[in-house]
Amino acid sequence: MKIACQIQYHGGYTSGWQEQPKDPSIATHLKQAIQLFSGENPGLACAGRTDKGVHALGQVVTFNTQVMRSVTRWKTGLNHFLPEFIRINKVSVMKDDFHPRFNALARTYRYYSVYGFSPHQTKIIANLSKEPNVDLMNQACKLILGEHDFSAFRGGSCQAKSPIKTCYNAAWTQRGTIYCFEIKANAFLHHMVRYLVGCMLEIGHENKDLRWFEAVLNNHLSQDFCASADGLYLCHAHYPDNFNLDFLDQRPWFDSLIA
Repeated sequence: MKIACQIQYHGGYTSGWQEQPKDPSIATHLKQAIQLFSGENPGLACAGRTDKGVHALGQVVTFNTQVMRSVTRWKTGLNHFLPEFIRINKVSVMKDDFHPRFNALARTYRYYSVYGFSPHQTKIIANLSKEPNVDLMNQACKLILGEHDFSAFRGGSCQAKSPIKTCYNAAWTQRGTIYCFEIKANAFLHHMVRYLVGCMLEIGHENKDLRWFEAVLNNHLSQDFCASADGLYLCHAHYPDNFNLDFLDQRPWFDSLIA
């Protein structure tokens, strides 16, 4: 039996999704919970491997099991053994051929930042030193729509076979001092969203202009404007309707403050 879980986690408490030799990871904690609940130690697959500090609200994880239990018992049982910064939203039983990464049509990430930082926002939202111009940043968003070679926004340790990705939508919204960048694409390169945010904030702060951004994108020019991981959330993995997955788009609690 193949189990699919939609999970959420605070990325600031581990080394990220992927298992590490020494530091605990999200995958490590989830494997331990499965072992304690079922006695099994299965392999895991996920919709997108998040880095240290990056959060998830709509991560999708699958594993195979021989233990026949209801989806309700899987949810409550695994949550019982998980640390408080990891929670399972929903559980579904899937066909054996389902894969959370390869069957995903797209993923939606949101990056949240705030001008006027307070200690209570540490690690859940990024800090802005000054207010950016949202109109200018949305003009930059228009330039990345469609299929592009995103090599200029690729981390040095990226293992993706191709830098060519398709961006379906991208936009900045603002409510008061909170800013949200939302992007939906078929796939993402390592650090791609953080580099895009960093470059767009340079435009919003009027340190760079749109011609510079377009040149970086089209000519794959190197740049070093990587936004912090704190404000980045994997919110939704999108799948074809035939899989009958009703995992919904998820947002952090403070998103309600944004129009």
